[in-house]
Amino acid sequence: MSDNSLYFYKTFASFLEFIDLDLSSSTPDSLLKEVFTLHKYSQNKTPILQNSIVVARDQDNVIGKEGTIYWNLPKDMQNFKQDTLHSIAIMGRVTFMSLPKIKGFIKPLVKRFNVVISRYPELYYDNRLENVQFCNNLLFVKSLNQAHIFAILLSLSDDRLNDVFDRLVDLKFNFDPQAFKDLLKTIKSSLELKENFITTIGGAEIYKLSLDKDKTLIPVTDILLTEVNFMTKPSPDSKYFTYSLEDYYEVLEDRFLFNGQNEPNFALCIKRHLKLKI
Repeated sequence: MSDNSLYFYKTFASFLEFIDLDLSSSTPDSLLKEVFTLHKYSQNKTPILQNSIVVARDQDNVIGKEGTIYWNLPKDMQNFKQDTLHSIAIMGRVTFMSLPKIKGFIKPLVKRFNVVISRYPELYYDNRLENVQFCNNLLFVKSLNQAHIFAILLSLSDDRLNDVFDRLVDLKFNFDPQAFKDLLKTIKSSLELKENFITTIGGAEIYKLSLDKDKTLIPVTDILLTEVNFMTKPSPDSKYFTYSLEDYYEVLEDRFLFNGQNEPNFALCIKRHLKLKI
C-alpha cells in the first residue's frame, strides 16, 4: 500500500464532503448549486446521466440478508458483469464487504470504479478495515450525495471542472486542483469508464435512498431487475427491493427469460428493464 496514495484519496473524499456540506447549508454557493443540482429529477426533463439499479429478487421481493443471497445463478452473475462493466459502481459497505476475497483481501469489482458508502469512511483511509487494502479503483464516502457528486465531477467538461475547482479555492478548501484533475482523468482512462454511466448495486438501504427521486442529486433512470421464480423463507434479517409503479415503466422488448442451473429446482428467471417516467 502507498501511504501517499491513500492520503491523497482521503483528501479527495474530504473534498466531496466539503461540497456536500455546502450544498446542504442554508446558503449554498450559487455555482456549486448550479453544477451539482443540474441532474436532479424534473418532469419533462430528459436525464443526461444514466443511473441503473442492478438487482435480483425472489417472489416475495427478498434480495438476501446480511450481504448474502439465497441462490446461485451463474447467468445472472454474467448479466451483472455485463450490466456494470466500465461504470461508477455505487454500493453500501455491507455489499462491498460481501465481495469475493483474493489472498484474504476483498477485491473491488474490476473495470469499474467502486464507490462505497459508509458511516465511517475514515476506517478505510486509516487502514483499519479488516480484509480491505487500498486500491486505486476504490473510494469510500459518507453519503449517497457524495457518491453522486463524484459521478457529476467525472461528467464535467474541462472548462466546467476548472470553474468548480476555482470556486473551491475561493471557498478556502486546501487542495491541489491540478492533482485532482489528473486523478479524475486517470480514473476515466484507466478503467475505460463509459460516459455518464452509473450503476447502483445495493444493498437494500442504498436502493431505497436512490429511488427517492425528488431528493437525490442523480435519479435512478433504469432498473435492471431479475425476478427469480424462487421463494425463500423470509426472516427478520431479510432485505427487500421494491419500486414505485407510478415512477417506472417496463421496456417490454428488453424482457427475456433464462433458467438458473445450480440452484434448487432450476429456478426460472425473468430479466426486466424498467425506465423512469419523464
